[in-house]
Amino acid sequence: MQVECHSRDKGIALVADQAIPKGEFIVQYAGEVISIGEYKLREKALTGGRHYYGVTINSREVIDARNKGTLARFANHSCAPNAELQKWDVNGETCCGLFARADILRGEEITFDGGNVSVAADVAKGLCRSDSVPADRPRAHDINTLEMTTDSPLL
Repeated sequence: MQVECHSRDKGIALVADQAIPKGEFIVQYAGEVISIGEYKLREKALTGGRHYYGVTINSREVIDARNKGTLARFANHSCAPNAELQKWDVNGETCCGLFARADILRGEEITFDGGNVSVAADVAKGLCRSDSVPADRPRAHDINTLEMTTDSPLL
């Protein structure tokens, strides 16, 4: 995988550097595990609530991938995603990973529906990176409000 900087309105994206078959594990979403309250304070202080790098793992904790995360944090939200974030219990610890929902071509952006797993789920609702959404539903690249991401090797 590689990270590419797209146009100003779309921002940074996670892009497949090789074909990824449907069902394949793509990358682990890793980062600091902190309380939801701490996460919200960090996001407000650092970005004014504009960019989101957190995934809820339970009712109290969030994986904050902003400073200590993998490439997964650069996967953007989409209402027509080609990947999904799955949560797994591994020896009593919740782990998250991106898996291909469909065959992903080399050079294709990797996206997932962050509205189901993000601390920013309220922001993600109604935001899409798909041009196939109804005209009355805003697209994320039009609004430039949400940057969701996932991770693999720690950066």
